[in-house]
Parts: sequence; structure tokens; C-alpha cells
Amino acid sequence: MYENEKKKILFVMDSMNVGGVEKSLISLLLNIDYCKYDVDLFIFKHNGLFLDMIPSQVNVLPINKDIKYLLLRKNAIFKDLFNSFRFFDKKVAFNIFSSVVKGLFTKNMEMQRQSLWTKCNYIIKNMEKEYDVAIGYHSITTSYMVIDKVNAKKKIGWIHNDYGTVQRNTEIDKSYFNLLDEIVTVSDLCGKGFVCAFPEFEEKINIIHNIVSPNLIHKMSIENKGFDDEFNGIRIISLARLESQKGLDLAIQACAILAKTYNIRWHIFGEGPDEYKLKKMVKQYGVEEVFIFSGITKNPYTYMRQANIYAQTSRHEGKPIAVDEAMILTKPILLTNFSTASDQIDNGINGIITEKSPEAIAEGLEKYINDRSLGEAFSQILKQKVHDNIDELEKVYDLINE
Repeated sequence: MYENEKKKILFVMDSMNVGGVEKSLISLLLNIDYCKYDVDLFIFKHNGLFLDMIPSQVNVLPINKDIKYLLLRKNAIFKDLFNSFRFFDKKVAFNIFSSVVKGLFTKNMEMQRQSLWTKCNYIIKNMEKEYDVAIGYHSITTSYMVIDKVNAKKKIGWIHNDYGTVQRNTEIDKSYFNLLDEIVTVSDLCGKGFVCAFPEFEEKINIIHNIVSPNLIHKMSIENKGFDDEFNGIRIISLARLESQKGLDLAIQACAILAKTYNIRWHIFGEGPDEYKLKKMVKQYGVEEVFIFSGITKNPYTYMRQANIYAQTSRHEGKPIAVDEAMILTKPILLTNFSTASDQIDNGINGIITEKSPEAIAEGLEKYINDRSLGEAFSQILKQKVHDNIDELEKVYDLINE
């Protein structure tokens, strides 16, 4: 390659829904030096509010319509199953049918996605273009795509979760991780969790934190009106996908405990497959006027700035970018003790970390409600912290250019 020739980079994503991984990619793409790199983006599903936030310098590749059949999409699983019998041979259709049945029976569709990919990824055409570097940035399936279908001199997989907390077929993952040149995790504890599961790949591990821009977040936090009601009680806010991992069932129960005594509203910004189940639970606990599903927005920062408390009640996480954003806005923060919580918050120093139970969550929030000076003290400590980590971009460049 000539000295001044741009490197060709490919990122692979599941979707551009409103979520932490998608947000971290947008931050990365907004800061890349396009004088040095030509960037393509391949997305499994062309949906999500963040699609129109992709920088114009990025070439978004056409969708591959066959990939959806291997993803076992929860919101279209039976439609995709029916169409698989129309468009593919019996072997493919049977494997999809078998994966759906096993996934529903075992309540672990993720392991079935892994197995289905290994059996039927031949229905997806190889990408013709050659890249210098290809990066599976979203789910581990995007790394599978990079290994099996992309022609690249270097292949990188990005792991955003604590691997030890998810139920996956480790033998299948191991076979793919073995073929990656580098593996990135987003926090020290995520890296340790990965090495615990796969010690043989320790030399491949790189820690690169999600890039956040304090200036952008502060700017966006004053761009719109925010809450348009006249509520003057305690506002709690959570940014979370509506799924079991995020522990919103725990939040609903904690909210029900607090609502008996305090004038609160708990706003959830997000969407996801468990929306119906969670809304039903809210009705069962009688907190429809208190626990509020506020949908999705590209700019949650005005609401976050106006809230009294930020809460993340997850069962497991990698390094949630929403917590970094709440820290930038110096909000009093409550986290449950998912494995990587202490990577972001020092319990009792600049926030509160609780056990994963409704009672513990309610008790932690009650400390903030009853003692405003506690939250103010934590906020002052957060103001003194340097939150700008644009230097993480240099780690990305080093990885690409090695």
C-alpha cells in the first residue's frame, strides 16, 4: 500500500437502534480521521433512530436480505420461519425450524443463533471488497460475519458485555475467537471476565473504553425543552433496552415500594422485546402513573439533566455508556452490583451500588431522596473528574495500523 493511500475499514453492526453500542459507534465514527481512512458500514437490519446520525463520510452498504433468517428475530420469528420454507431448501428451513423450537423450549435463543449460523451461513454471500481491517463491532454474531464472509487482512471482534455473565456455546465462540487477530473489550473487568473464560486468548485482548464527548452531551442537554409537565417531586431516569438483562422488573418493584411513601416519577427511555410484559407488570403493581415508559429519543440528555437521580438496575453489563453520560451531567447515580459496576462508580464515594433486589434498590434511592446533600456531594466529586476520553481513539488507530 502506498504511503498516502487510505486504509479501507469495515464495521459490522446488528442495527442502529437507540442503544449503548450504537451510540458508542456513532461517537467513534464522528471522530475518525477520514483523510486517512475509508470507512464502510455493514448493518444486518437497516432500522433505528441512529441511522441518520451516521456521518456522511461513511459508506453504508446495502442490506443482505438473507441474514435475517439466521438472527431468529424475536419480533418476526414465525414470519421468518414461514418464509424460510418458501425461499430456501428443506435443509435450511428445517434447521431454522429446529432452532426456533429449541430456543423457545430452552428459553435461550442466543445459543440457537450460534448453532444455526455455523450450519447455514452458506446462504449469505461473501463480501467481494477487500479491506485492510474488518471489525465486528456489535454482537458476537457480527464477529462471526467478519470471520466467515469478509475478506480482510486483519479481523477484530469488539466485546461490549462481560462474557462470563452470558449463556453461550463457548466451543463455538472459541472457534471464532481463534480466527480473530485482535479482541477488544470496553473495560478492565470485561477484559478479565473474557480472559477467565478464554485464557488462551489473553494476548489478543485490548481494552478500549467507549468514546464519549462531554462537550456534545452538555450541548445536547440544553437543545430542547425536556419534560413538559408541572411535576415537582423526585424524578428518576433510566436509559435501558426493555429486556431482562436491564432488570427493569426489579425497578418496577422498587418503584412500587417507594411510591407508597414518596412523590416520585421514574422515566424509562428505551424500547425492546419485553415492553408488553413490563407494561403488564406496571399495571399489576399499580404504578402506571409513576413508572413511565417514555419511548426512544436520539437526545435523552435534556431529560437526564432535569432528573434528580439516574438509576441503572441491570443484571449484567459491559460498561454502560449511559452511566458515563450521567456522570458527565453530574447526576446522583444508583447502580446495581453487576460485575462491572465498580469500573464506573466507587460505592459511597461518587454514587451508590446496591444488591440486585427491589428492596435494596428502593433503599439506595431512598438515601438520595431523604438526604439531598448526599447527591449534591457526589455531584461535586463528579464535576472534578475528567470525563473526556477522546484519547481512546488513538488506541483504535494503533490497533488498525499495527
